[in-house]
Amino acid sequence: EPLPNLEFKFVTGNSLISLPREDSVTIDLFGASDLLGRLGTIRDDYLQAYGEEKEILKNQFKETQDAIFQKELKGTGKHKNKRAMMLSSWEPFEDSVTGWFDPKWMFGIDQFHIVIGNPPYGGDKISNELKNEMGLGSKDPYGAFIARFLPDGKTPGPLGHQGILSFIVSDTFMTIKTHRELREMMMENYIHKMIRVHPDTFKATVNTAIILCERNEFPKQDGKPVRQFDENHLCLMADLTRVSIHEQHERFVHLLERTVQYEHPLPETNKEIAEEKNGTLWMRVKEWTIESSEEYAFYTYPQSLIATNNKPFFVASPKLFALMNDCGEELERETVQLNGEEIEAASISMNGKTVRVVKLGEIAEVKQGLATGDNDSYLFQKPEARGNYRNIYEYEEYLLTEEDLEMIRNNEELRLSVIEKGISKDDSSLDRYFDGRYIIPHDKGGQSDIGTGWLPNYHVETNYFIDWSEWAVERINTLSDENGKLKSRFQNTSYYFQHGIDYSQTGVYCPTFRINSGAVFNTEATSIFGDFEIYSFLGQLCSKMNKFFIKNFIDNTVHASADKLKETLISNDADIYQLKRLSKTIVEKQINDGRYDYASHEQIKIDKLVYDAYGLNEQDIREVENWYTRRYPRLVAAQKENLRKLGKSDDYVELYEEVGESLKQN
Repeated sequence: EPLPNLEFKFVTGNSLISLPREDSVTIDLFGASDLLGRLGTIRDDYLQAYGEEKEILKNQFKETQDAIFQKELKGTGKHKNKRAMMLSSWEPFEDSVTGWFDPKWMFGIDQFHIVIGNPPYGGDKISNELKNEMGLGSKDPYGAFIARFLPDGKTPGPLGHQGILSFIVSDTFMTIKTHRELREMMMENYIHKMIRVHPDTFKATVNTAIILCERNEFPKQDGKPVRQFDENHLCLMADLTRVSIHEQHERFVHLLERTVQYEHPLPETNKEIAEEKNGTLWMRVKEWTIESSEEYAFYTYPQSLIATNNKPFFVASPKLFALMNDCGEELERETVQLNGEEIEAASISMNGKTVRVVKLGEIAEVKQGLATGDNDSYLFQKPEARGNYRNIYEYEEYLLTEEDLEMIRNNEELRLSVIEKGISKDDSSLDRYFDGRYIIPHDKGGQSDIGTGWLPNYHVETNYFIDWSEWAVERINTLSDENGKLKSRFQNTSYYFQHGIDYSQTGVYCPTFRINSGAVFNTEATSIFGDFEIYSFLGQLCSKMNKFFIKNFIDNTVHASADKLKETLISNDADIYQLKRLSKTIVEKQINDGRYDYASHEQIKIDKLVYDAYGLNEQDIREVENWYTRRYPRLVAAQKENLRKLGKSDDYVELYEEVGESLKQN
């Protein structure tokens, strides 16, 4: 038999925009509703028609649309039927794009069983109106397409109950704060799989993931939806970001097929099982499963586990996610002493040890700094640094000395005056005059050197400087664009000329942390301030464990803004003395050698101390190390090469065991 008539089977339209529901349409005073019924009958007849009958029905369809349009033209204001107007302009027989989408009219069905797609990752954002209508926190279009087919269980949509959604999307929605509302919607449905893949898989400019979800539409009782959800449902999260589909096709397909085995229940056990073979770690803890190596990783855990924190769809150890728990039913809190103050710490059990942790934002201030709006007018740099600002060596005589800066830091009245009015160049009667010197250090991030395995942590020599004269401060405070809008962001000024820790918030290897210059910091070198011991605090922040928390559970992208960093963990049980001693040693050596290889020496001990503070056992440490290698393969390769050159093992777990004894002695 001939193929069925395809005009109502293939459609190009905007599935983010739906027809108004019939029950939301104003009563039609001019009879268009009857014509809409006729339009639907003609469509149904057309699907069964052949030959000349098709042309007759096509003409009848168009004539009925014209009649609807004419009827609606007679209506004014509230009497207009928007649903009818949209249907009257629909062209199912033409190769055209429709600005809306409706399963009933376009396909003759109420809902779909399967939706497959590759929605746009970038480009135009959705409108504010549509964002608010869908209850989203972001205007990213791909998120809106997910929300359209996976709204919360109370909201009907084009995908039916137990229908399957399979999308290729950017993986940024999985953790970032602006997509939390989307994740909350999705959590009312069933997450079956999320597979993060190698960047070259779809040749996209962003990291991508394949998601497989099941629609869970709540049943109605007495006309109202009632939530029903299987709290024991397991989801599978996979990391295949290191396996190229083009260069390692057979391996990629093999691992992709491996995800199928996790669709079937694994043998139940109440014991923790851990084994390691050929570089692959396999762990089973209750209903959680961990299978990870330096090449790939699979994780299964109850979907309900996600709700105990910021609701991240994390591709990492569910066992270690327990450290992030800040709202679970079993969460216990304990009052602890930190910096002479009493604060509430989460008390979490890890491998039989009680671990007490606090969020960074509870004990420190994380602040963004100055955006001048016209860097070329104010900034200087060392020639070897990245940028095209003026050469600081030609202006060295105008640089404030460290003694000058200490004078400002230690005199609160002077400090506030310098921040507000700037430094005087020529009035020696003012305490803001420093023998004509007016240029100060300007913290502006740090650049990594991955080829040598070096990250800009602990101490980085200042490469940028800023004019802080009265003229410059006045101009920064007042310079506007052609629309009268201030060009600068003169923010968090009360933290200028104070010691703290600055960090880079953008880049593949961000965040990296180092002691600030104690002058003025830039938006690219957001800073951390508080009443804490800087060196021990710095050790925790520069650890692999901290990077693991941030990139898996808080934000998996190449950004780490101030709000995000506040969510990272600080252990109350860390060995402050040892961390201080080791971090201070690194800084002292870096002052003499800016590219000192701390990663091959003190950093190993620091990572061991932080792992111990969180109660990790050997398998847990192996899991973090595997993740770190998958995330930063070039960096790890360079650092392991440095270790081998020193005659050391390149297996970090072995190194941690070796340094453990020396730490006990110290």
